[in-house]
Amino acid sequence: KAIKSARKEAKKLAKEGWMAPVGQLPMAKQLEDSWQATYEMDSEGHPYYIMSTQRGLATSLSAAQMMAMNAAKTDIAGQIETRINQVIESKIVNNELSRKEAETLSTFVSTSKNIISTTLGRVLKFMEVYREPKRSKSIEVMVTLGYNANVAAQEALKAMRKTLTSEDVEIMAQIDKLVTE
Repeated sequence: KAIKSARKEAKKLAKEGWMAPVGQLPMAKQLEDSWQATYEMDSEGHPYYIMSTQRGLATSLSAAQMMAMNAAKTDIAGQIETRINQVIESKIVNNELSRKEAETLSTFVSTSKNIISTTLGRVLKFMEVYREPKRSKSIEVMVTLGYNANVAAQEALKAMRKTLTSEDVEIMAQIDKLVTE
């Protein structure tokens, strides 16, 4: 049985027309699981999951699901990119990198974002609900995905390695060093 606040939120969403797809957990339980994952921390006090909630709108349920899932994966890839860029910025502040090196690294990371989003494996779906708006012939799907933050950094590095050219090998070595420190 879901916690009271999740049941209350599920009722509110049900009034707005949202329903859990057949075969999924009840909406209240999905909400509770999603909230727990959002606040779960690793041993160092960092979020355990990178979370994203996105919506998709299409004429069929499967197309709307695919749109929402792809949007969520792209958002997660963007969050991974942001985290790596934050590491790069902190190294600039600590005078461990020059501004020019940081720009090169940031550019390389941002060009790898699409590859990162397509190579995300083991993405966990914490919530999936849908509704059919009254005045529309389309279906709206909302999904909440989570991705292990530690695995995310490793997968991002793997994805970036796939895009390497001979000049990029040195850049990748620098990024490897920054992320694993």
